[in-house]
Amino acid sequence: MWAALLGAFVAAVLVVLLSRGRHGELSPLRVVLAGVAVTAMFVSFSQGLLVIDQQNFESVLYWLAGSVSGRELSLVMPLLPLFGGALILSALLVRHANALLLGDEMVTGLGMQATTIKLLLGLVVIVLAGGAVALAGMIGFVGLIVPHMARGYSASTTAGCCPPALCWVPAYYSWPMWPRAC
Repeated sequence: MWAALLGAFVAAVLVVLLSRGRHGELSPLRVVLAGVAVTAMFVSFSQGLLVIDQQNFESVLYWLAGSVSGRELSLVMPLLPLFGGALILSALLVRHANALLLGDEMVTGLGMQATTIKLLLGLVVIVLAGGAVALAGMIGFVGLIVPHMARGYSASTTAGCCPPALCWVPAYYSWPMWPRAC
């Protein structure tokens, strides 16, 4: 579990380092392209490990597909303080995240440090996203994308998109069972 979180941190650092411009600025296009490159690197690395270690092939494929079935609470317990701290920090940074929607200049004008806010929010994302994927596999990424889909149907503020996202994620995961439930 800790190795997966370390891998998430290493991947995030690589994306940031690869996406920096000449003057240290980050552009969204560079971040996406660096993310694609780092993803390709880690996928090829994991494919190479699958070829080398045939004995653990099934367990790795099970993790790659992703599932929460068979996961015990004992897996979560060591990470609970880390997740709790990240959730508390994210709740404290909601107002600052809303200010970032206005732009870095506006954040500076409001007396906030844009770089520090982005760094802390990035750390929260690494811990929570890395933990979700470490526990549930790649299916954890779907749970991270659905709130962005819900944002189109909710308020434009960060806190305003949380209630619809809390409804959309379980609905999205359970929609294949709807025909059997009716």
